Amino acid sequence: MADFWIKLEKNTPDKPEIFEIAEILGIDPDAVLGKLIRVWCWVDSNSSDGHIKSVTPVLIDRLTMSQGFADAMKAVGWLDENSIPNFDRHLGESAKKRAKDAERKRKSRTSSEECHNKNVTQNGLDKSRVDKIIKEEKPQESKIPPCPHEKIIDLYHKTLPELQAVNKTLWKGSKREKDLTARWRQNEEFRKSEFWKWYFNSVKQSSFHMGENDRHWKADLGWLIKKDNFIKMVEKYSG
Repeated sequence: MADFWIKLEKNTPDKPEIFEIAEILGIDPDAVLGKLIRVWCWVDSNSSDGHIKSVTPVLIDRLTMSQGFADAMKAVGWLDENSIPNFDRHLGESAKKRAKDAERKRKSRTSSEECHNKNVTQNGLDKSRVDKIIKEEKPQESKIPPCPHEKIIDLYHKTLPELQAVNKTLWKGSKREKDLTARWRQNEEFRKSEFWKWYFNSVKQSSFHMGENDRHWKADLGWLIKKDNFIKMVEKYSG
């Protein structure tokens, strides 16, 4: 005897044989499918190979409560004398074992794909690698002390009183604050107070930036810490 279930393909309700039996008997195709399931379940429970001597057209007609059902099954090739054709392909233990193996493999593939998708970021990097990079970078990030905005501003005022003073109340949240933070984090050298003393003193030596030009333009702290200006000034005065 077989297990408590039978294998049924998803396309079975739409097979031509279903509609042919329905036409022979003059009943609905869905009713045909239900009656066939009844027959298949009975045979699966009472046979290991699809052969039962006691299977007769009368028995099948009784099982399905439909006269002529057995003959209709024979007409479409789904019933032979005392047996169900291709029994081990669709019914019995061997068919169920194959179905279980196929389902297990499908679930395994699906699980593997899901795990892979979870571990891959949108740019194609392995998530474990990204996590490792982040973990390696975080300690380095944490070693960078916060930018001492007020101290640098005070040093600017002390070294370059000729230039426009900074209104500290308007500094927080401004573009200038972000620029100074970026310069501070850009390089370890830029996080030394000696560097900012040197930088502001270098600016003081430039007559052009101190206002001796045709437009009488003077630099200010906002201009001095903009990325491109900052790099040019540092390169110029570092020799």
